[in-house]
Amino acid sequence: MYTIASITNALFSSAPTWRTLRGVVVEAEAAEGARFLVGNSSVVVAARIEGESVMIKCYTRHKPRLSQIYGERYHPQELVVYNIMGERHYVDCVVYPRIAGTPLDRVLADKRCDIRRIANAFEQLSRILLDKPYAHGDIKPENIILAEDGQMHLVDWDAAFVPELSGEEAIEIGTAAYQHPLRTAKHFNAHIDDYSIAYLLTMLRWAEIDRSILDSYRLNYSFSPSPSEIFSLNRTFIDHIATHFASLGRAREVAIARLLLSPTVALPTLRQLLREPISRTDTPIEVEQEAGKWGLRCDEGWVVPPLYDSILEPRHDITIVGIEGFYSTIRLFSSDIYPLGRASRLKLYGDGSVSFVDEQGEQQFVTIDDILQ
Repeated sequence: MYTIASITNALFSSAPTWRTLRGVVVEAEAAEGARFLVGNSSVVVAARIEGESVMIKCYTRHKPRLSQIYGERYHPQELVVYNIMGERHYVDCVVYPRIAGTPLDRVLADKRCDIRRIANAFEQLSRILLDKPYAHGDIKPENIILAEDGQMHLVDWDAAFVPELSGEEAIEIGTAAYQHPLRTAKHFNAHIDDYSIAYLLTMLRWAEIDRSILDSYRLNYSFSPSPSEIFSLNRTFIDHIATHFASLGRAREVAIARLLLSPTVALPTLRQLLREPISRTDTPIEVEQEAGKWGLRCDEGWVVPPLYDSILEPRHDITIVGIEGFYSTIRLFSSDIYPLGRASRLKLYGDGSVSFVDEQGEQQFVTIDDILQ
C-alpha cells in the first residue's frame, strides 16, 4: 500500500515517471484540486496526454477487478513513486476522458439550481444505464457529473458489475445512504443500481415539489430520509409523497416511490416504469391493460404507459386517468397534465373538454383551452 503523500509527490514532481504512458502533463492548477477519494484509496488529477484532456486516478493499493471493469483504460503498475526510504515502487492507474461539467453534489449545493432540469437529466441517464448489461455499483451525487451540455455522466466505476464478474460477490457495495438496506456482497449483478436510481430519482422529483429537502441535503450532503429510515418509518414518508404525486397526476413518480419499500434489492419493473411513450402515431389508439394497470397503446407501442388505475378512451388527444383516488387529464404526445383532484362523475366530451363533480360536491367544467394552457 502506498501513501497519498507519495503519490501526490510523484504526480507534481518536475518529471513524473510513467511505465507506459507518454506525453503526460499533470495540470499545475490541479495540485490543490487533487481529489482524495473515500478512504484515501486514490488520488484523481486532471492531466493532458498528448494533448487530450483526461483524468488520471492513482490507487494507494491494488484492486483485483480494475482490469475487467476498465479494460484498456486500466494501466497496472504505471506511476513510479518513492517511499520514505527512497525505495522505488509502481502504482496502478486508470485514465479516462475528462468531462467538462460539475459534480452533482456541488450542483445541488447551489440554491439556484434548476431541480427539474437536474431530475430530467438523471432520468435520462437512468434509462441509458438500465438498458446496459453492466451496473455502476455506487450511484450517488458525488459520482455524477452534470456536463455543460446538460447531460449526466457517471464517474468512479470501481464498484461496478460487468458480465465477466457474473457469479462473484461484490468487493465494494456502494454508499449506504443510496443503497437498499438489505444489500450485501451477495447482491452483485446488473440490478445493483436499481434501488439507488429509484431512490435518487424520487428525491429529485420530490424536491421539485418541496425544495426544503434540498436544504437538508446541503446541511448533510445526503438526502433525508435515508433508505434505512424509509423502511423504519413504516410507509409514512412514502405514503405522503406518493399521495402528493398522485394528486398531480404523476403516476410514474407514484410507482417508483412505492418501489422504495421493496423487500428485494433488485427492482425488475423499474426499467419498464422509465420507458418513454411514443411521440406520434397514425395508427389506432386503444385502451389496454398490463400488470393490472391501464394505459393507451397503438401499433408502435404505448402512447400513455400502463401506470393508471383507470383511463378513458381519448377525445381530441385528451384522456382522463385515475391513480390512487385522484384524477387528471393527459394530453397525448406531450407531458401536459391537468389535475382534477378527487373527482367523480367524470365525463370527457368530443372536443376534449371535461365535466366532473369535485370533492365538495360541486359540478365543474374544464374546457380544452383550460387544459392546453
